[in-house]
Amino acid sequence: MMIENSTDVITILEAGGEIQYESPSLERIFGYEPNQLIGKNVFDYVHPDDRQRIMEVFASTLQTQGVSETVQFRFSHQNGSWIYLEAT
Repeated sequence: MMIENSTDVITILEAGGEIQYESPSLERIFGYEPNQLIGKNVFDYVHPDDRQRIMEVFASTLQTQGVSETVQFRFSHQNGSWIYLEAT
């Protein structure tokens, strides 16, 4: 219930970056209905200039469980613009 009503976007990813879940707030912030992104690779929506760095942070996080890093990057809005965000 907390996730469904959160103002933050909550995403669950597989190890390869495939999106398994998107919270309802995704639509308000990024313009996508949550089901639109299920099964897609999250890195396809990260700005090309940020993608390599974010992939490296993600891979590092998978290898060091229990330790999370906060990163800032740009994510594609459905209208084609870029939204700056911070993710943990």
